Amino acid sequence: FFTGMRVLDSEGLVWPEAKRAAGQVDLIRKHRPRYVMLVVHNPWIEDFLADPISADYTPIRRWNKHGDKDLWPSPDSLGGSWVQDYLLYERKDQSGT
Repeated sequence: FFTGMRVLDSEGLVWPEAKRAAGQVDLIRKHRPRYVMLVVHNPWIEDFLADPISADYTPIRRWNKHGDKDLWPSPDSLGGSWVQDYLLYERKDQSGT
């Protein structure tokens, strides 16, 4: 991927600091990125939605091979294994980083 934006990669592939974090939600709280992309499955979506920081974000796009475009999936309806299903969130307040 190419971008002029800073990428905070929670897997640590391009951002080693991520390996020292307590998890994705911890990084989101600490850095308040403009955009957050999450894999749509439990527990990641559930952890994000359960944290007060999620109120600062709104979902804007979803990608998956099944064509599901639901931006507000119920965590209870999601499986526990990783699949190629992604939700992109945008921070509501776009001032700052």
